[in-house]
Amino acid sequence: HIDRPKVEPHVVEKIFNEMIAETRGLTVLLEYYVSDVIKEDRMVRSVILCHRHKAIAHPVRARVFVDASYEGDFAAASG
Repeated sequence: HIDRPKVEPHVVEKIFNEMIAETRGLTVLLEYYVSDVIKEDRMVRSVILCHRHKAIAHPVRARVFVDASYEGDFAAASG
């Protein structure tokens, strides 16, 4: 049993948003899901993200992708 500090989720969200605001060149897209993954060989080159509630598709090219989904949705989609 490890004693961990008790932190309210809204406090963690506030800290997370502050960190994002201070980081240049970082874009966070909320309420999107991975619609398609484009790979060359075994490397992911781009993804198509679709908004959960609006008819918006957002293509993304990047050198690095991070799966920050709750259940590893991006990793599963990319194989």
